[in-house]
Amino acid sequence: MHERRRDHGPEAPDTGCVYGIHPVEELLAEGSGRVSRLHFLDGGGSKPLGDLVARAKALAIPFDFCNRARLDALAGTAKHQGVVAQVAAIPYLPLDDLIARAAGDAPGLIVVLDEVSDPRNLGAVMRTAEAAGAHGIIIPKRRAAPATDLVAKVSAGAFMHLPLTRVDNTVQALERLKQAGYWVYGLAADGPVNIAQADFRAATVLVLGAEGKGLRPLVARHCDHLVRIPLKGRTPSLNVSVAAAVAIFAVIGQREGWGS
Repeated sequence: MHERRRDHGPEAPDTGCVYGIHPVEELLAEGSGRVSRLHFLDGGGSKPLGDLVARAKALAIPFDFCNRARLDALAGTAKHQGVVAQVAAIPYLPLDDLIARAAGDAPGLIVVLDEVSDPRNLGAVMRTAEAAGAHGIIIPKRRAAPATDLVAKVSAGAFMHLPLTRVDNTVQALERLKQAGYWVYGLAADGPVNIAQADFRAATVLVLGAEGKGLRPLVARHCDHLVRIPLKGRTPSLNVSVAAAVAIFAVIGQREGWGS
């Protein structure tokens, strides 16, 4: 079967993609600024896809209809739900700008992922952090997952609402956050403080280490406190995105008086 395209505007440069109905809906809900072109499955026919086509027309976003093979190739997966959006790269916010933005809400909550290399974990943490009302995520430039199309997909649109900062040096970033009034809590399996007993009322940074290795010793030494998530079973640890979710909502729960 030959590909059938019906063009509604000039071809745009390929700058990355977001795929899936809900993530693309989130993109379009924000306006057309980051979307350079939309690709739809020819003959997809579902109402959600039809609604997205109508939205693209209303926003004057160029789009076309592709066969499944081309759409699979554009997305890098068959799990695109019939739509792929070409987008500009996920922007990184400078650290001082993140601190300034978070200062508008008190107390702040920032998550630092140190050398977390799986993009699915980064996307999952972004989704949880944004849903919980955190102010941003910080990642290092080296030995860590960058912001990619897969991160955007897994975040389910959260990447558009949650600032992401990339730094040269995690330790220096932690010290800068301390100067700005943050208390830094590192998650460690052998942390002396049960996370349920930690005091998160002030501006808080949660630091999580790499999958398997946990916090690097140097990073751990620059945390104000090391906290642990108490585990009762035989499994020795949690996936980093799950641990982040537990920690983030431990902070939110304490601040909002859950269980009191």
